[in-house]
Amino acid sequence: MIIVRLAYTAAVMVIVSPQAPRLVHRFGANRVVGGGLAVVAVGAFLLSRLGVDSSYWSIFGAFVVMVSGMSVAMAPLTGDRPFVAAAID
Repeated sequence: MIIVRLAYTAAVMVIVSPQAPRLVHRFGANRVVGGGLAVVAVGAFLLSRLGVDSSYWSIFGAFVVMVSGMSVAMAPLTGDRPFVAAAID
C-alpha cells in the first residue's frame, strides 16, 4: 500500500527533472545544484515538523518539495556521461 501512496514521487520527477538543463543553462550548474539541495533541506525541515498524527496530505506536501529539489539537484551532477561521472566521483 505504501508503494501506491508514494508513486506520485515518480510523476514529480518526470515533470521537474526535464527543467534542470534549462536552469543550468541560465544559472549555471553550481547554483542549480545548490538551489536544489536547499529545496531538499526545506522539505526535510517540513518533514521534521510533522508528528505521529499528521495527515497524509502534510506528508505529501513535504515529499513533493523534497523530490522536486532532488530532481533538480541530481540531474546536473550526471553530466554528459553519467556512468563515467559516477565512477570517477
